[in-house]
Amino acid sequence: MDNQQAALRQRNAELEKELAAKNRELEIEAGLEKVRSRALTMHHSKELKEVVTVVFETLQSLDFSMPGAAAIICIFTEGSKDIVQWIADPRRSYAVPFNIPYYENPFTADMFNAKEQGKDFFSGLYPFEIKNDYFNFLFTNSDFRYVPDEVKKMILESRNYGFSIAFAKNSAILIPATTGTLLSVDEANVLKRFAKVFDQAYTRFLDLQKAEANTREAQIEASLERVRARTMAMHNSEDVTVATETMFNELQKLGINNLRGGVANIHPNGTFNVFTVTNLNSGNTMRGFDLFSMNEHPIWQRWFESWRNNEEVFIAYMAGQEKEEHINIVNNHQNYFKKQIVQFPDNFFQAYHFDQGALYAYSLLEHTKPEKEIMKRFASVFSLTFHRYQDLKKAEASAREAIKQAALDRIRAEIASMRTISDLDRITPLIWNELNILGVPFIRCGVFIMDDSQQLIHTFLSTPE
Repeated sequence: MDNQQAALRQRNAELEKELAAKNRELEIEAGLEKVRSRALTMHHSKELKEVVTVVFETLQSLDFSMPGAAAIICIFTEGSKDIVQWIADPRRSYAVPFNIPYYENPFTADMFNAKEQGKDFFSGLYPFEIKNDYFNFLFTNSDFRYVPDEVKKMILESRNYGFSIAFAKNSAILIPATTGTLLSVDEANVLKRFAKVFDQAYTRFLDLQKAEANTREAQIEASLERVRARTMAMHNSEDVTVATETMFNELQKLGINNLRGGVANIHPNGTFNVFTVTNLNSGNTMRGFDLFSMNEHPIWQRWFESWRNNEEVFIAYMAGQEKEEHINIVNNHQNYFKKQIVQFPDNFFQAYHFDQGALYAYSLLEHTKPEKEIMKRFASVFSLTFHRYQDLKKAEASAREAIKQAALDRIRAEIASMRTISDLDRITPLIWNELNILGVPFIRCGVFIMDDSQQLIHTFLSTPE
């Protein structure tokens, strides 16, 4: 009887163990499915951070051993040992990415050796000195500089430090250990499964990112084409200001918001024509055009040197006295704006150069790297605009010169037909008409004939009457 009871107890224990294992497997599969589901519902690449958070929360719900109270997703880039780490921990509602440059240290050497050897898992503990050498580098030279001071202190003071990492094709999941305790064999196997599932999510992320990049590129090209079309529709040089407004409307559609912006036609003598557009608080825009000297403001002087040195971009922060001087200079050019600038916030002045000048903008924040690339492309398009602008200016000058010459020829012909001085009564109205045609402002005009012998002046005037 005792043997039967012992066998029964053993069998019950085995069944309970088997049931616990099956329940555990169901929990793990449910967790994996949760990650898969969140990945499949991603509609934008920005949602990757939410998938990272789901991975962390799911591992926590599985009572996963995370002595560092964090889970780190490592994203690898082909051909580089720099990585992006998405770190999720209880102190943040969403995971945040950290850009990590490569640093030669046993930490990184062991991790990349394991990856290059095709291993799917690696774990290791490291001495205090090696750990602090690595993290002192990160706290100075990477996005880890933004980690809260109490976290930095905890990491640097911990006597034991290590990590467990499960690799997949494009990514890995790393669990830091600040207590000297690494993952168990069972936990390592679970982590490897999560790493594979997350890598599938990351593949979807790459697909979304590519689709978004294609859509964004199509939007940029459409905006550039609208600016090109407006440029080609210019009929006179005054249309440059209209083309400038079109360009800044397109930049706004692309999400690049500027307080003010314009195009500068810079001349080698240090002067520049400005075609500008300003966004008003009312939602309307104000256009302006005028000629300035680069010597009028110290920032403009540095800008001129930058353009003359063929630098691609010039950036200056405008605040305090420099900003006030700038406002005064602009307001003193009375023909520039219909309304004077009363208040203008501290801002970044950013100029994107082309051969004939620059596309410039004033914005509250410095343009991001992608925004700068877009601005450079618009600057390139506006270089073509200025070629057309200069062609129009030449054509206008030639046409005006031809009109002047025709007017002079008509007056010469009438003068040549004169028989007596009294014929000037007939010619002065013709002079009046020709000056009107040429747009010369005047009240009256006429001819004065000096008679030295009689000390007389013969006057032949023409008036509107």
